[in-house]
Amino acid sequence: MEWFSRIRAAALSAVGIVACSSDSPPPASYVQSNKANPCAVPGANYLVVHVEKSGGTCGPIPDELVHVLDDGTLPGRPMACQSISLTGCTAKLTDCGVDGGFTATTSITFASDGSSANGVETRSRTSEVSIANCTSTYTVTWTRPP
Repeated sequence: MEWFSRIRAAALSAVGIVACSSDSPPPASYVQSNKANPCAVPGANYLVVHVEKSGGTCGPIPDELVHVLDDGTLPGRPMACQSISLTGCTAKLTDCGVDGGFTATTSITFASDGSSANGVETRSRTSEVSIANCTSTYTVTWTRPP
């Protein structure tokens, strides 16, 4: 389950790839998708790196390798966000449920050739009583390994 959580965290920024995920079912009003950003290359691997900005309290997110399936989707169950908007190669995802009790909002833009992507993701956790609350903003980069 841990690898799945990490892939979904990375996938959220990818949407960037278009989505988010949680262990609990999303509200009925949420948008669900497992489609990758249309500028991501089907069948490609991406190294996803999150760098926490100064003042964040959630801590680091490990680097991950994410594979876009040949059909342009991401592996696993669909992700759910309050809203997902896509303009060209830029995706904006709002209030997505992420494993670990986090909510994330992401804006990421892929290069038109799918070679890389850059963006910003803000995560917060406020609903878990037994887990410390936190808020962090991360710069996110996606690159295709050589």
